[in-house]
Amino acid sequence: MQAEKAHRAIQTTQQEIDGIPLRIQRKAIRNMYLRVDSETGDVTITTPFKCPDSEIENLVHNHLDWIRKNQARIREKNASGPSFRKDEQTALWGKPFTLEPVFYTGRKPAGPVFFDGDTLRLPLPKGVTSQEKVKRLNAWYRSRFLEALPGFTNRAEARTGLKADTYLLRSMTSRWGTCNPHEKKILLNLKLVKYPPQYLEYVLIHELTHLTIPHHGPDFWKAVAIHCPDWQTIRRQLNDL
Repeated sequence: MQAEKAHRAIQTTQQEIDGIPLRIQRKAIRNMYLRVDSETGDVTITTPFKCPDSEIENLVHNHLDWIRKNQARIREKNASGPSFRKDEQTALWGKPFTLEPVFYTGRKPAGPVFFDGDTLRLPLPKGVTSQEKVKRLNAWYRSRFLEALPGFTNRAEARTGLKADTYLLRSMTSRWGTCNPHEKKILLNLKLVKYPPQYLEYVLIHELTHLTIPHHGPDFWKAVAIHCPDWQTIRRQLNDL
């Protein structure tokens, strides 16, 4: 029963409207959101639980040209190979910096990934595709995340008095974290490494609380508020990303 209630927090289905494959996610929110993944072109619609299918169809119809233009642009970018701006911006733990590719020939990089002031120099083989660049950048992000993670988990576990057996990082498009109470396993979205530390702190408290309260009822949010009083502000900011 507890696992069943936990699954109700988000209901995910697949659908196709006007030839566009969609991932439909129903959750406890008030508004409806449409997103096109900037790397894959996949379309996700997040809606309140009781949103009728007709409203989802209208949303897609009203944004059909926009969806197709974005997907075409992404396909063209991925097919055209390297496309790197000199002023491309990204961030680590909420601190922005400029990403500068350093191209090399042969099998060995010209050097390690390193910061030069507010610029991250990322060694890349000459002729690398955009997708390969993202993969290499994510590998660097993963290593930074794993270095910092024990400090975050130790603090969150000390605050809540709860402890997970396993923490894993995943590239996720619609969730910032998930918890399996039976296995005491928590998955964290790799993208959290880009944002201010308080976002990861909130997600950890949120998921650790699910170890004892698997649903999102009033008791759950009261427990979260004890350890993260500004959870509403942070949750709203995360939902807007």
